[in-house]
Amino acid sequence: MGILGLIIQSFLRIEPKLDWIAFRLSGFGDDFQGFEAIQARIHNQIINNKNDNTTSFAKSETAILDSESDCFKSFDSVLKSNSYEDALISSILPTGVYFKSVDRGACSGILLVICIPADADSVIEITKESSGFKSKTTSFKISKGFKGYLLSFVNSEEFDTTTLLQNDSP
Repeated sequence: MGILGLIIQSFLRIEPKLDWIAFRLSGFGDDFQGFEAIQARIHNQIINNKNDNTTSFAKSETAILDSESDCFKSFDSVLKSNSYEDALISSILPTGVYFKSVDRGACSGILLVICIPADADSVIEITKESSGFKSKTTSFKISKGFKGYLLSFVNSEEFDTTTLLQNDSP
């Protein structure tokens, strides 16, 4: 089983009804800052990470959201494990492509992990907000039966938008 299979298994242990999860990634200079879970679809319901500041919630939803926030923290901790993060980065970036922008620049993007095979062709749109910047929506086209990950990122050092697709049967 590859690294993606191990990661998906870990996610499904945290939340067995997880359809997909999106992570923001970023880095500056030589420092890759890692992955942060920002949105998930759990049992056909889209849930935003309340700590991501992309959605505001009513006070009555606080208890539910605290448990969802804990769930997002657990997803983050899976990818922040050094053995998983390093292996994942190695598996999703081809030779010569880096998240780092040596000594200058920055990278940012979205990693979308599809945990169960898609039941139909669809488009998943993830909107990420950054402090001081307007929102940006990234659209991922998913084919029926797809299970794996999709990555879209920009490395400003190369002034190049790169979208990478990997389909790995865990």
